[in-house]
Amino acid sequence: MISTMISTSTRGTSARRRLIAIALALTTAVGLTVAAAGSAGGAAPQAALVDRTGLVNPFIGTENFGNTFPGASAPFGMVQVSPDTGGQGGYDYHGTSIHGFSQTHLSGVGCGVVGELPIMPTTGAVTTGDYATYASPFSHADETSTPGYYRVGLAKYGINAEMTATDRTGWQRYTFPTGTAHNVLFNTGQANMPVLDSDIRVIGDHTLEGKVHDGGFCAGHDQHTVYFTAEFDKPFSSYGTWAGSTLSSGARDAANGSGNKGAWVSFGSSAAQVTLKVGLSYTGLGGARANLRAETGSGYDFDATRAALKARWNKQLSLATVAGGTHDRQVAYYTSLYHSMLHPNLAGDVDGSYNGFDNKIHRATDYTPRQNFSLWDTYRTQNQLLELLAPRVARDDALSLPGDRPRGRLAAPMGPCQQRNEHHDRRPRDADARRTLVQRLPRRPRGRGVRTAEEERHRAGPGRFPVQRAGRRRAVRQARLHPLRTHARDGLP
Repeated sequence: MISTMISTSTRGTSARRRLIAIALALTTAVGLTVAAAGSAGGAAPQAALVDRTGLVNPFIGTENFGNTFPGASAPFGMVQVSPDTGGQGGYDYHGTSIHGFSQTHLSGVGCGVVGELPIMPTTGAVTTGDYATYASPFSHADETSTPGYYRVGLAKYGINAEMTATDRTGWQRYTFPTGTAHNVLFNTGQANMPVLDSDIRVIGDHTLEGKVHDGGFCAGHDQHTVYFTAEFDKPFSSYGTWAGSTLSSGARDAANGSGNKGAWVSFGSSAAQVTLKVGLSYTGLGGARANLRAETGSGYDFDATRAALKARWNKQLSLATVAGGTHDRQVAYYTSLYHSMLHPNLAGDVDGSYNGFDNKIHRATDYTPRQNFSLWDTYRTQNQLLELLAPRVARDDALSLPGDRPRGRLAAPMGPCQQRNEHHDRRPRDADARRTLVQRLPRRPRGRGVRTAEEERHRAGPGRFPVQRAGRRRAVRQARLHPLRTHARDGLP
């Protein structure tokens, strides 16, 4: 039996028909209730929320090249703080060691991507900056993941590591064993894609700041820079940096350049528990500092941050609920719903500033800039789902595509064949023209990266795609058969 709740003040007849059609398609042997969404990310009914986070299994998709990640992220957030064990998505369920907890991840990718700034707690003397050497074995029996929270035991060091997040900040809390030095290592030279340049600086006795410039997704020519500021709740007593295999105790700066590079801080043996919060930005260090301050203030309450994020995820999961069916089918449903609300991601700072494809800083005043649009399969399913459950997010997505759209991570339509093409780019750049364009868009938004067959054939000349010739021919063939499709190699579920 299906029960559908629709707000007639916000939905027209055609929208109701489409909503019911999707409800019917989503439910086989279960009942579905869809609540109308009227705010960013959607608003749940006023009744008390049921805890549905326990019906989500973030480990689904982390093996057999599903390339999902089990770490903590806010809905559509900029930060996805998660463990790195290897694989294209950063985490492979069959991996046996963790070499850090990086700040950014994408679900379902077909090539290694992002994974900037892996941070790793250790004990004892710091003797190496090689992530493969300081990595720690772990066991799935000592690992937990729910929406907005991740925990694991690092067997090599006896450390309990926990993760949570806000929209633009990632939180980590380490509980150390007694009787040994407690360290935290920041590796700016390691990511899940080639790092072209990085730097990191130790500031005072609580803070580290820097940037990571990387790119080359699927052998493409994309590049981006993410800036970070990291603050501890306790002062560290010593610090150092490394470049290559050379460690420099007491040094505060690992200068610009590529290669293995990073910094560490130590707390002696007295800090039994340490909380770290990391703010990110794609506009500069000022943006990272402002994001961290706006979203976390001067507090370091990990448990309150975790509880707030759990409540947000419960609101999201309550937008389209199911009843009946087996427990496994409910877990499959809510996990899929959860994955559909991880991306696209925030691209701008709390003040609306974002880095455009002209490498200039712009400020959005009437929408929230977003990035990381797959477009391959999402145009058939996820776009419509977000339009129903998170209409403001769907609006932001459409307004983020035309003109000088945000340039972060994979900057917007994702994939090597979806780079900016100035010759074909004739979309309006000013906000009024963008709004007019969005008003004319069909319910399935067509953004940059979704080209006609003629455009795809033009772009498919020798050397235009950084993929093998067979892949190039396949892309052209798909473009002829499916004008709304982009390269089938790159997509999020």
